[in-house]
Amino acid sequence: MRHVYGAQERSRGELATLTKPEPATRLSIEGPSGLDLVNLSKWRAEQEARLNAELARQLAAVNERASKAASIAQDSAGAKDREKTLARQLASVEGTKTKEIGRRELFEGGFKRAAVLAVQGETLPAKVLAYGQQIRSSMQAEAEKHVQQALKAPIRQAGDLTEQLKKLPGYTYREDATTKQGELRHTATGSRFELAELKPGGVSMKEAYDQAVQRTAQRDQEQSKGQNRGEV
Repeated sequence: MRHVYGAQERSRGELATLTKPEPATRLSIEGPSGLDLVNLSKWRAEQEARLNAELARQLAAVNERASKAASIAQDSAGAKDREKTLARQLASVEGTKTKEIGRRELFEGGFKRAAVLAVQGETLPAKVLAYGQQIRSSMQAEAEKHVQQALKAPIRQAGDLTEQLKKLPGYTYREDATTKQGELRHTATGSRFELAELKPGGVSMKEAYDQAVQRTAQRDQEQSKGQNRGEV
């Protein structure tokens, strides 16, 4: 908005300069000398050429000023339209900001109450539990996509999959020391998922792992055949 207002102020200043009346320039003709009297037609032609050149210069200057003034006026009209558009956008942003501030305050209040209830060992409100379940479900779907992508790497044994899971961005991977079950934790939300409950590609984790091993074995076999043909 400051940029638009500044452009409008500059445009008004430039227009004032360009539209300021210029004083008329008096044109004069030099009298013929004694030599010119011998050939008056040549003298007249020279004077007409000088006058026409001066008039052409003045006309070009006037046209240039008029062109600049028209361009500035056009830009100024566009700036006014941009000003109206920006004003509407600003009003919309302010309204959205006010709503978001209200939502944030409401969320912070609910978060504090939920934290106190959890510390006191009381049951959390149903809305809080439903919201937490919604977030976890969303994170589970995201985790399954990441695991599905990880299974596209060469997987020949369980250790290969483990190495791929450790590289997933935004997650940490650990194995239970007792059960040896793998677990993914979403760093931002704290959502935890045992590998057994994930279904990458819509199939169980075991089936997805077996398919990855088979794909890798098939690729290894095809590469081996290609190398053997090359040696022959």
